[in-house]
Amino acid sequence: MDYLNIDQRETIGYNFLMNEMQIHTPYGFEVNNKLKPYIKEDKDLLIKDLNDLEILVKKFKEQNNL
Repeated sequence: MDYLNIDQRETIGYNFLMNEMQIHTPYGFEVNNKLKPYIKEDKDLLIKDLNDLEILVKKFKEQNNL
């Protein structure tokens, strides 16, 4: 991982999050290996992706009566 140094990873809790993820499929491992944090210039893309994720979570909760 050359896009974040050790201090940056620690500051944002990157290692904690990566260790907490439970991956169960080969596809999940493939996606996990390609993960990279958003850079500052991609702020608008991050906001869009978070909004999309919020919509998906809401739909999931509605469908599962959560």
